[in-house]
Amino acid sequence: MKLFLFGGAETDQGQASTLKKQINTVLAEIKPKQLLHIPYARVEVPKGEEDVWGEGWVKRDLNLNGIELLDARAKEDLDKADSPTIFINGGPQRDNIYEKIISNSQLHHLTEKAEYIIGESSGSMVCAEFRITQKNNKGMTVKGLGILKDTIIEPHYSERNRQEALREEMKESKVKYGIGIDSITAVVIDTGSYPDNLKKIGEGIVDFVRIKDFL
Repeated sequence: MKLFLFGGAETDQGQASTLKKQINTVLAEIKPKQLLHIPYARVEVPKGEEDVWGEGWVKRDLNLNGIELLDARAKEDLDKADSPTIFINGGPQRDNIYEKIISNSQLHHLTEKAEYIIGESSGSMVCAEFRITQKNNKGMTVKGLGILKDTIIEPHYSERNRQEALREEMKESKVKYGIGIDSITAVVIDTGSYPDNLKKIGEGIVDFVRIKDFL
């Protein structure tokens, strides 16, 4: 499986269009027949971002020429899915992604067996074995999908000063690896050779941290 994990975009800084162009570049590279969109982190769009991330942005802003777009919320689309590329977008409802995927055996199977997954911000976080969430206004680590074993991921890494947070989350969850990904930047990972042979898209930082290096 090959993962394209983006650190998201700072929408208020006008980065959304760059992120969408980067995702389009990935789509042009892998040329999927189907793109299964998992939108659950951004079902409720933050106020002021409706024109950027509102319902229909994938169909409007991604280059889907020759690609059949499927919506994970539609049972008929899941039934039509035949080894689709998975696209998990970001957004503030990050727990919703995990809960919706694991509670739907059909969607969970398609995600686990995909050849390609594109994740964006919260969609990248959930691919790891552990992820950060908020409970009672406090950050804590909980299970992710486990596609990327022994790992936790922090998107918007430099922009939101998550360097120390990533290391604390690694210690709390007892994983070997942490990945910090800047906005409008991605790490490209082949799960068969992970943690080796990581590649980067974009000009920002991808910080790959081994717990043995700081404990």
